[in-house]
Order: sequence, then structure tokens, then C-alpha cells
Amino acid sequence: MGPGACAAEGTSAATPDRPVSLGTTSGAQASTLGLSVLPRGPRFSSASLRCLLPRTVLVVPRVLRGAAALALVAGLAACAVPLSEPLGTPRAQVLARQGQPTAVHSLPQGERLLYSQLPAGTEVYNLDFDTSGRLVRAEQVLTQTRLESIPLDQWTQTDLQRTFGPPLRVERVARWDGDIWTYRFKQGSDPRFAHVHLDPAGVVRRIGFTDDIPNTDKGRD
Repeated sequence: MGPGACAAEGTSAATPDRPVSLGTTSGAQASTLGLSVLPRGPRFSSASLRCLLPRTVLVVPRVLRGAAALALVAGLAACAVPLSEPLGTPRAQVLARQGQPTAVHSLPQGERLLYSQLPAGTEVYNLDFDTSGRLVRAEQVLTQTRLESIPLDQWTQTDLQRTFGPPLRVERVARWDGDIWTYRFKQGSDPRFAHVHLDPAGVVRRIGFTDDIPNTDKGRD
């Protein structure tokens, strides 16, 4: 409904000192309900009432519509995920989109940018670049398969840092002489913990897995 149509309502246009009459409550009914009665004003047609609505209500749907809005949201979400970076992307462009990494590690044939979502998340992304600074590999490494494949008696805490980044926490227990690095990850949709046991020299000796059971009061009286 355009401005001309609103103006055409003329005598029905609302003004600040002429309240809109939207009901027919009598004085006796209002007294019973504890209400005060406004002076009876002019009655408005549905067309004139539409003139009172903020014009932004009519404009917003024209700015973002259906598929365009979904495409915009999907595009923004994709840019936030390191795995969305195409192979061959220059290092500078990756940094511009992803921000500063959790850690940077030198590789025999280039460099690794490691993005960890711990402690709040359960994913760790490794973005590997060749000597020319081009992305050659992108991988989410915090998985059951990758954790199970850690070479026992060979890897050290340096290898853990270079592959999985800093752990969720470092623990010590009486029955183990060394640190235990704990990582939180997901196996399918189930949250789990990986407990990597290192000896006093920092060599990985064993790995254990436990379920991350939520601490709830269900079942308690």
C-alpha cells in the first residue's frame, strides 16, 4: 500500500491526539474490569490501519528472500570451517579467512597450521602447505581411527603437539609414572576421551579410551 493510498484515507488518518477506537467497551463494563474508557474516536478501515505499520516491516522481506538468504548463511558457515579451504589456496588467504592458528609447525616439505577447537569443541584441523605456501592437505585429525594409530613406544609429546595440538588437560595418577594427555573427541555422535599415557621421558607408552558421560542428576531421588 503506497503513500498515496494512505493519504486517500483522509478523514481516517491517525493523529497523536486522536486515539484509535478498537472496541466498544461500555463505561459500566470498564468499571467492572478496572479499566478506563478512552474517548470514542473515529473507526478505521483495515486499509487505514495498515498505514500505521512501520514501513520496515514491508521492506525487510525484499532485502533477503528465501534461497538468497539460505545461500548467504551457508556461504558464511563454509568460510568458518578450515576443511572448506580449496587445495592450492595461498597461505595468506587461508589466514585471512581462518584467523591465527592455534599453533604453527614446520614439516619436512613445508608448514602446518593447526586449528584446535578444544577445550569447547571436539575437532582439530591440520592445514598443510608446501614450500611455496600453497595448501596441499586439509584434515580433521581428532578421530578414533587417528588416535588409535599413534605409534606406541615411538611417538613423543612433540609428535602429539604437532598432530593433535595441546590436550584438553594433562593429568597424573598414582598408578602411572608420567603425564596423561587427555583429548576429547567424538566417535560418530558420541563424545569420548582419549587418554595418552607418556613415560617420564615424554614417550607415548599406551592409550586408553573412555566415554564422556554427562554429569546429570537423572535417576536420583
